[in-house]
Amino acid sequence: MPGSGVNERHALSRNELLALLRRVFEAIFGKSCDYEAMAEQIAWLECHGLGGFDLLCACLNRLDNEEHPSDGLLIEASSADSVVNDLDAGGASLLCFGDVLADLLVARCADRESCRVKIANLREGQAIIPQLHRMALAGRFAAARITNPSNGTSWYAHVSSSAFLPVLSGFQETKDCGALVSLNVVCAANEHALQEAMNSLDPQWPEPTITPGQLADCNADCLRNGIPVSDLAALNAVADRILVEATEDSRRGAGE
Repeated sequence: MPGSGVNERHALSRNELLALLRRVFEAIFGKSCDYEAMAEQIAWLECHGLGGFDLLCACLNRLDNEEHPSDGLLIEASSADSVVNDLDAGGASLLCFGDVLADLLVARCADRESCRVKIANLREGQAIIPQLHRMALAGRFAAARITNPSNGTSWYAHVSSSAFLPVLSGFQETKDCGALVSLNVVCAANEHALQEAMNSLDPQWPEPTITPGQLADCNADCLRNGIPVSDLAALNAVADRILVEATEDSRRGAGE
């Protein structure tokens, strides 16, 4: 109720959520990043029950007020040609370049059994999860380990080209979402190479805590019943910045 101090909850369709997220990221990044891909990452996490909406709300102010050093990182990654690349994100958010990183790993794996990227000082490492799905859709196997060096906690994910949705172990939703983490991600050409990669990331790979079936059920429920969200004010305030004042020129551009 207005003025009650209680956040109203709304159920948005996936398309409605995507439309809002696209406007948010376009307002923040303009044409300097693929805001469509960034919106897809948050929507994927939210629709699969992995806290995408909460993650964005937690990092929104930082994304809106800091420089985004991911361009140089991607140039460094694409110019290297070793099986293992060690990179320093310099505090960049994976939301800004996760899709390009996934495509780069898929391409690198075309002529070798596996390739690996290690990224230090990264934020929003959870955004690798929809990118594992992206790699599986491209016919690859993939695994990732995200570690918070400040407390030593890690969470894990892996996916095969036959299952598409990842298996998650020890996963935290938005806990420590603003913390600097390290990300190890491997793209493999086959199941055997994936198992070797998982063993290299952690010989004691933990048991699953979230299965592909659970992710699929959550996604189906969101598609059927909508995505419950609350406190859209902060997102709407950012998204509305891309609206322009109505002038004669803007009306002509809009086809009036």
